Amino acid sequence: MAQAARQHSTRMSRRGMIGAALAASAVPATFVIPDAALVALGERLRAAWASESALFAREAPGPACDAAYAASKRIVGEIEGTQATTLAGLRVKALAISWCWGGTPFADEDATTDKRLMISLLDDLLVEDAG
Repeated sequence: MAQAARQHSTRMSRRGMIGAALAASAVPATFVIPDAALVALGERLRAAWASESALFAREAPGPACDAAYAASKRIVGEIEGTQATTLAGLRVKALAISWCWGGTPFADEDATTDKRLMISLLDDLLVEDAG
């Protein structure tokens, strides 16, 4: 009987094993969201683009419009220099391309298959972004 008690005391209980597994799989406190910086740049671009569009709608081109355009362009430059590693990051890159095109893809008389596919890909990425 003493031997049985000794064997039982050295084994881990089911409750102990579950607790150990949960502790080992816990998310660390320093969890990093992939593409968080890129997503933040996308939010900044949306805001800058909205301000730029509103300004251009009510004013003739001039210093204020130039400054609004320059602000958006700076953000797009930051987006360009940041690698996307998630679908959310790719959507931000698609948004930046859309800004470069003024919100509409270029019309090209000689739209080859590769250009049509690129436009289709960007449209697909922006569908989720529009919601």
